[in-house]
Amino acid sequence: IAGGAGDCNGNGIPDACELGDDCNSNGIPDTCETDCDGNGVPDDCDIAGGAEDCNGNGILDPCEGGDDCNGNGILDECEADCDANGVPDDCDLAGGAPDCDGNGVIDVCDMAGGAPDCDGDGVLDTCELDGGEPDCNGNGTPDQCDLDQGDSEDVDANGVPDECDPDCNENGIPDALDIDSGDSDDGDGNGVPDECECADVTGDESVGIADLLQVLEHWHDCPADSCQSDLDGDGDVGLVDLLMVVSAWGDCPA
Repeated sequence: IAGGAGDCNGNGIPDACELGDDCNSNGIPDTCETDCDGNGVPDDCDIAGGAEDCNGNGILDPCEGGDDCNGNGILDECEADCDANGVPDDCDLAGGAPDCDGNGVIDVCDMAGGAPDCDGDGVLDTCELDGGEPDCNGNGTPDQCDLDQGDSEDVDANGVPDECDPDCNENGIPDALDIDSGDSDDGDGNGVPDECECADVTGDESVGIADLLQVLEHWHDCPADSCQSDLDGDGDVGLVDLLMVVSAWGDCPA
């Protein structure tokens, strides 16, 4: 011993002569090794056997005494912390951090991972759509973002992408704007360009003299049970109905 032989417990007997248990075969009796949890097994042998040492510092997790916000026996520093705020994600969520889509991931981390928030308001687009934000074209992006980003046009400034507005003549311009600009007539004022309607009173898929005569026959005398001559649906046959026949003269649109 005086010459340097180990006597870890100071009992005057060299360790090599009283080795006993030496789980890690390092020449030091287990009784002289660090055993923070007092289970009679050196900590490094506990760790080798599967005991938790999440940060790899050689100290059993239960012996470190660090923060464990969810009481699961795992140090907070070893748990997932996607926003790097020092708090495990599940504790953030338990504390009210937004997870609007309920996927167990904090919204800011969803966004950092590529989930869209087109208007930058901190709310995922999917959650805005689930909450009723319009997406008339079904592209997964709120309509207002389509407009703001220039992905959709809104020539009539009604807040609805043009591709979602009625365009019966398929000229790429909403019907309301066609009518307002005078490019289309709307004789009956129903919001549908006349070229898309057919004042076919007789049902022969064309508008001509027969339709005109039937309108005149029912002039202010529309049968109560059936009145095909009442083209504008106001319950009476009159000037507007006559003008609709004249403006639609010819074959009905296919």
